[in-house]
Amino acid sequence: RDNVIEAQAGMMYCYYRTNSYGNAIMYARKLIDGDKVSNNLVTEAHLISARASLAMNDYEPATTGFKTVVSRMGNSETGAEARYSLALIQYKLGNYKDSQKRCFEVVNQVPSYEYWIGKSFILLGDNYLALMPGESRTVRIEMNEADCRGESPRLEIGGFNASAAAAR
Repeated sequence: RDNVIEAQAGMMYCYYRTNSYGNAIMYARKLIDGDKVSNNLVTEAHLISARASLAMNDYEPATTGFKTVVSRMGNSETGAEARYSLALIQYKLGNYKDSQKRCFEVVNQVPSYEYWIGKSFILLGDNYLALMPGESRTVRIEMNEADCRGESPRLEIGGFNASAAAAR
């Protein structure tokens, strides 16, 4: 049975990393519903399933998955990621006030995780801009290269008062 669980976990990770989200969710579900699967792996399966659902803009199962991760991993870095993701989902749904509240949950989490706090502050700014149509804003963002975790910074602009634009 251990080999089957290990194979299912490997398939889940591979499908997720190759953007085959439906298959990743299928293998995550097998682990979640399986017998003798460790609690840590079940939590990881919820996280992968939620991430995949979010990538497919399927917000209901993503929300359910991230809430499960928060309940299991509370104040860990994984919990901070799940809290941030819940805030992002609310933002994408246009629920800006709820998104703000969830951003502050990440910011106020103890222990804190700078990467998720930084992303939450950026999302918080997006929420504030979304709540204030008819105004113009100047936004200045500074970051350390190390905080980008090897990714190129990307700024996307769009909304009530802005034409869609992107810069790297």
